[in-house]
Amino acid sequence: MRLVFILLASISLFAGEEEILRLAQEENRPILALFFSRQDCPWSQKLSQEILSDSTFQEEIRQDALFWQVPFDANPSLCHKYKVHECPQFLLLDPEGKEFARFGVLPLDGKGHAAEVHRLIEDFQEVCLALDSGVFDERIWAELYTKAKQFSTPFYKEVLLQEGMEHEQGTYFLLQQYAELLGKYKLKHPKVLAHKRKILAKDKGNQLGSRYQIALLEFRQNAGRTKYKMRADKVILPLLEYAKKARQSDPDVWKAEWLIAQFLLKKGEREPALEHAEAAFLAAPEHIKAHLEERLDRF
Repeated sequence: MRLVFILLASISLFAGEEEILRLAQEENRPILALFFSRQDCPWSQKLSQEILSDSTFQEEIRQDALFWQVPFDANPSLCHKYKVHECPQFLLLDPEGKEFARFGVLPLDGKGHAAEVHRLIEDFQEVCLALDSGVFDERIWAELYTKAKQFSTPFYKEVLLQEGMEHEQGTYFLLQQYAELLGKYKLKHPKVLAHKRKILAKDKGNQLGSRYQIALLEFRQNAGRTKYKMRADKVILPLLEYAKKARQSDPDVWKAEWLIAQFLLKKGEREPALEHAEAAFLAAPEHIKAHLEERLDRF
């Protein structure tokens, strides 16, 4: 797990897998693998002309990783091993050859691509060092969990999530797990209901605002299903139920009402949207009301 990459000069290589892994392990450095086509692939040609030929890209990549170029058409076994089904494709590998991130051609120049590689490597190092240290800091681990979501392997995200749920004082990681469950099961599934009860039991007085966060996650899950013709009143139901049950002193009530208003307005239901927008205005803190009042004119 310990991966503190040292910065040494690197070269661009059309190398075999054994050679590039040997170099990576000797120097304890990550690998930027580029799978590209030498044949009629306009994207590979564009990449070569606009990115690979950029001296800034080459210089900055050289500071961060070994650059391994893999001709897609000539290496079917490597494409199969690394699950590369299209090109061009960038993969970031640790010194042992294990993938931690991947991306295609980005709408960026050479410097922008190099910056993305640098950011991904830094984030990966940070996550690995935190896991190695075994020291749990709730705020830092929440930030690391967000970074781990971008990795192409779920391992790091899952470890952070499990450790977070076990050690956190709040409910951030429990809510992240709830979002994961909602992506797999329906709202009434026993696993979903059981986890929801666990969150509510930990935040009985709603001091952490978990009730609103649960309603928000359920609303977003419903909203993502609108392509299946879910009725608008069903989509907003989690937020409606939360707003009805919440105390007037709950600081998140206005947020729920405003989200309902915005959703209904997009659906063309202007009159009920205006009612919820006005309810949001009445429940909002004073410093928010001026902002909402300006936007009420649009309803």
